[in-house]
Order: sequence, then structure tokens, then C-alpha cells
Amino acid sequence: MTKLAPLVLIFSLFLMLPDTPVMAEMSVEKVAKKVKFSIDKSDGILDLKGPKIKGLRHDPYYIRTFADREIVQATVHFLIVEYDFIKANPGHGYLRTVESAYKNFYTATDGEGNSFELETFYRDFDGCNDSVCSFDEYFRIKIPHQYFQQHSASGVRLRARSQAGTYIELYLYPSYVQGMLLRLDQERAKLTP
Repeated sequence: MTKLAPLVLIFSLFLMLPDTPVMAEMSVEKVAKKVKFSIDKSDGILDLKGPKIKGLRHDPYYIRTFADREIVQATVHFLIVEYDFIKANPGHGYLRTVESAYKNFYTATDGEGNSFELETFYRDFDGCNDSVCSFDEYFRIKIPHQYFQQHSASGVRLRARSQAGTYIELYLYPSYVQGMLLRLDQERAKLTP
């Protein structure tokens, strides 16, 4: 057993903890102010990117909203998760296959029994040292606008699951959801003659 084995074991246990937010909840106005905004001049699609929330494991996640300037029903929200993880490197050599190391997140659900479309859009293998290998796996969860609005008072709480048995608890505070909706309304109002 190497000197690093206990450290790797402790870090591995830490990776299994739920990913609940540890940041202080921001006010609605502060969230709205921190939202980055742009508009595509060719098709008039509004693009809003909310401030990042860091979970217990410090994997950031945030909301990205795409909206038609006039048609509210065409609004869609994506919860973007930037999941970084390490995996033990047995035998001090590279893993046999990098693909087998990824978590492969495939579904997201809420406590009410609703399922949400989940798509992995970025994977990266950062390499290995003598004891661990490092990976990035980013995915997005599609949240319908009506659901987002309905949960503005309670917040949005989702659980993303992977084929590897890993799960991440994701929570958007009510003020975060309200701040995103406020900023969207503000930007739409500026564009309305």
C-alpha cells in the first residue's frame, strides 16, 4: 500500500457526497444583475447566462436561457453542469480505456416524478499522474419554461444520475430562478417598442 492510498480513499469518498450548494443565497436583484446577456441579431434570440453556483464538491453549474424576443412559449432553460472528477490509477499506468472511466450521465429527475432531457456535450481526459487520472464531463439538462416559472417560489431541485452509479443533487435557489426570470423580462421589455 502506498502512502497516497489513504488520501485517494478519502478523496474518493468525498466524490460520493451529494452536490448541494454551499454558496450563500443571493437576492433576486443581485442574481439578475450578474446574468450575462447577448442577443443574436440575425434571429432575435436572447441568450442569458446565469451566475455559476458551486456545489459541495465545487463542480459549478448554472442556467443558460434561450428565448425568442416575443414568443414566451419558445423560451427554454438549460441547467449546465461542469463535472470534474478523478479516478484511481491502478498500476501507475494509464487506464486501459479512457471511455470506460466516464460517468455517462443519462437522466435527471425531480422529487415530483418528472424526468428531464439530459445530454452530455463535452468530455475531456486531462491525463494521469502516479496515483490518479483526471476527467471532465459536462452535461446540460433541459428545463421547460413553464416548469421554471412554476418553481420560482420553491426553487428547482434535480438529481442527475449516471450509468456508473454516481448521482449529483442540483439545487437552484428560489431567488436564482426569480432573478433569471426577472432579467429575461427586463431584456424583453427593452426590445418591445
